Amino acid sequence: MGGVTNRQPPTQLCFFPSDEELVAHFLYHKAAVLHRELSHP
Repeated sequence: MGGVTNRQPPTQLCFFPSDEELVAHFLYHKAAVLHRELSHP
């Protein structure tokens, strides 16, 4: 033991979606739900 190390989390754990990615994600799921509701009355 002894030395001080600068431990950083792996870059895979970072979550910084762009505005476009967020909008596309939520609109895709909203459209899928609406499609399912409309196709099965």
